[in-house]
Amino acid sequence: MRILAVVATVLLVTSATAGVASVAGAQNASAYDGAHVTFGTQSNALTDYRVDGTTFFDSVSVQSKQTAEDDGPLGVGSDVGSVASLSGSGLTVDSRTTTNATITADSGATIDVHDNPHGIMVVESTNATQYVQLNVSEKGEAGYWGDATAVIETDEGPEAAAFVVGNGTVGVNDDGDVVAEVGEDGYLVVRTYDRRRGTDDRNQESLIADGVATAEAYVMQQDGERVVDTVTYGETTSLRTSEQSADRVELAVDRTTQEGTVLLASVSNEALDGASGLSVTVDGETAARATAYSELPMAADGGQRSKYLTQPSSSVDSTTEAAVAVNHFSERTVALQGGQANGSATDTSGETTTAGDSGPATESDAGTETETTTQTETSSPGFGLVAAVTALAALVVASVARSRQRD
Repeated sequence: MRILAVVATVLLVTSATAGVASVAGAQNASAYDGAHVTFGTQSNALTDYRVDGTTFFDSVSVQSKQTAEDDGPLGVGSDVGSVASLSGSGLTVDSRTTTNATITADSGATIDVHDNPHGIMVVESTNATQYVQLNVSEKGEAGYWGDATAVIETDEGPEAAAFVVGNGTVGVNDDGDVVAEVGEDGYLVVRTYDRRRGTDDRNQESLIADGVATAEAYVMQQDGERVVDTVTYGETTSLRTSEQSADRVELAVDRTTQEGTVLLASVSNEALDGASGLSVTVDGETAARATAYSELPMAADGGQRSKYLTQPSSSVDSTTEAAVAVNHFSERTVALQGGQANGSATDTSGETTTAGDSGPATESDAGTETETTTQTETSSPGFGLVAAVTALAALVVASVARSRQRD
């Protein structure tokens, strides 16, 4: 019986420990650990926002402007930079996939995080005007630029830029943190870079901030497979992968308006054969080459031909970037075609049709589709205790049986 008591004690202690561990696992289930982006969550903030190992923000919080001002003195004034602190609205992680995570705030905002080399974060106000606060890490320093952009510089060299699309403004408060006021149907966009921002990076930011560029596509290689992450700004544009082969990716772009737009694309040389010699077609017709970003808005505004510009990325190694001005809509097919370094196209035979949506699925090099499921963790804190009780009952039965045999 002494042995039985010892065994029972061990089982109960083990089950209690397992219960604590499973509860801890449940508390950490909301963390996101992607190929480029990682962050944790608390009830009212994203925490430790990192891109490729660099911590840009210790926390990210959002709160409706009305609630923030009703809560008490926050230093709120006519300048958004006077917002001193936010208590933060409740957050819920709605979905997680290989390439993105979507978080909703009780205040009427959504936060979309994209797991790509630019670590893009888009905060959209879907209801009332929102305040967004980005608490800069201790190794970073934020400053406000005259082009309505807040820039975060880090000691290691990587930078981030925060700007508003549509109704809103951004600034830096006295604590050195980035604060934005985002009006209804407005967006706060955060883009990160693994080194200092270059001229091309600033040109792309301007196209997005001005509403000229309304979508981005990132063709990447992860775990030996090609994945495509799509980002859209506003409700007028949708973007998905339609067909692909080893050296070609076709994107179906749909707009609710006939007005043209600019599509930004980032193509890893590892993910697309011949990416360094990238060429672009729109609905099967070769687009005209542009020589400067300044040509793209004019081409998108009813120009005679669609135009595109390509160059090696100034902030991401082994990556080719393209900016495609599509002159009119509604639905168009933009093909990114790999080629030789001199820009000549390669053979496009052997294309494989895929389901193409970069949200719930990713595409491999061969054009096959790999399902991407939301990676949530579930735990049952009481399961270990049930198992222990069951085992203990079995031991008691066995002990009684042995006692009867001795009698």
